[in-house]
Amino acid sequence: MTRTPSHRIDLGLAILSTLPRRRRTLEEIAAFCGCHNTAISRIERKALAKLRHRLTAAGAASPAPGK
Repeated sequence: MTRTPSHRIDLGLAILSTLPRRRRTLEEIAAFCGCHNTAISRIERKALAKLRHRLTAAGAASPAPGK
C-alpha cells in the first residue's frame, strides 16, 4: 500500500494524540507528520470552520471573532 500525504498526516496526528499533552507549534506538528506547516494550518482552519458551523447549527452563541 502506498502512503499518501494525507495518510502520513493522519498517522502523525494519531501518534501525537497518544503523547503527553502540551502546546506544540505548527512546525513541530508538521515535522512529526512529515508535511509542511501550511498543510497543518489548512487542516486547523477547516476543523475550526466545521466546529463553528456545527455550534451555530445547534444554536450555540457565536464565539468572538478571532477566538
